[in-house]
Amino acid sequence: MVVAPSHAGASPSARYVQAPQPSEALPAGTELAGILCTGELASPATVRVTGASRHDAVFQLSVEIRNYTGPLAGNVPFVALAEMEFGSLPAGQYAFTADIATLEFDLVDHPESARNPSRQEHSVSFQVR
Repeated sequence: MVVAPSHAGASPSARYVQAPQPSEALPAGTELAGILCTGELASPATVRVTGASRHDAVFQLSVEIRNYTGPLAGNVPFVALAEMEFGSLPAGQYAFTADIATLEFDLVDHPESARNPSRQEHSVSFQVR
């Protein structure tokens, strides 16, 4: 997970790669975005944002991953990026959190059959000056 200026690249992947280190303060008055990068997934997997909200200084992104776990022959591995726009923020301390629900499926054309739910939460703090 990273937080980067929205103008830092032409795409979420460019912004993700060019994002400053978490210890670096971001400039106040600059449009910012949080970017979540999934781990490696198999090509039939699906990723969708199920919610995005802000509560005071905390930005929350909820994501559901339906990960394919069947025979991998012919699959193309990939990672997905989910971006949340924060807008222009005044100076202060903030947090970007992601709640990730992961389910597994093994029938290549049936992500709706996903089961074995698990949940992870990730968080990164950032400062705006």
